[in-house]
Amino acid sequence: MLELIGKFGFVNDVLKPIDWIKQHFNFKGRPVYEVISLINAIPLFLDDHLERLAQSCRIVGLDMELEISHIEQRILILAEKCTRSNGNLKIIFGELESIGKSLLIVFIPHYLPSTAQYKNGVPVTLLPMERPNPNAKLIKEKPGELNSLIDYVSGYYEVLMVNSRGYITEGSRSNVFFIKDSVFYTSPSKAVLPGITRKKVLELIEDQGLEVRFQLIHKNRLSNFESLFLTGTSPGVLPVKSVNDYLYNVHHPALHKVMSEYGRMVHASCGGGAASG
Repeated sequence: MLELIGKFGFVNDVLKPIDWIKQHFNFKGRPVYEVISLINAIPLFLDDHLERLAQSCRIVGLDMELEISHIEQRILILAEKCTRSNGNLKIIFGELESIGKSLLIVFIPHYLPSTAQYKNGVPVTLLPMERPNPNAKLIKEKPGELNSLIDYVSGYYEVLMVNSRGYITEGSRSNVFFIKDSVFYTSPSKAVLPGITRKKVLELIEDQGLEVRFQLIHKNRLSNFESLFLTGTSPGVLPVKSVNDYLYNVHHPALHKVMSEYGRMVHASCGGGAASG
């Protein structure tokens, strides 16, 4: 069941009580979705998220016309009604059993890394797992094994998915970058769900004149890299301190350059707000 917070949510153009949504919102098939950070009442990188939502619709054959200004207006109304200027929003589009094609906008819980995790990095592990359709962001049940591995308190922060040939593709809810000799490595876009934070990180790496190589990294080559980091809506840019028994440099200058520049990018986009993804 979808976790929701706040008093209201938008169902198409109608503001509905959250209890009503919980009772009546049953999608048929696999709806597409986006998670967007709201910072200082500004939806971060909204155009990019809605562009990817439209792409997901095209991939799965859903017909959706997006008006960015219209959706932004709904988000601002919802933020005011729920008295929330910061948090995570989920936008879902799909076929409802009772209404047909519907767009849902709601607030959901979000978990930001701690200051210590940004400073010291987070532990991650590997799991044999592949997305059947990596370029479309679809709502689906997570395997029980994945849920048991990820634990915000005592276990791994994230799971890196490994395909049938032994190559690391992406995290279960993030993208991953590797660093060696100040060169950045990340998976080709066709092999992953290309995250919006990943997109922004690639832009700033290019702006800094640094090199990026798009290639899959085999799990047996983990010892070849100096530093790793994750990108995602909530964590933003988050250092990885270990992948199982492999340890990495969370103070790598290239990594800290990316973290600093991404923070400035979010600051500029949200009128001086702190980054939350």
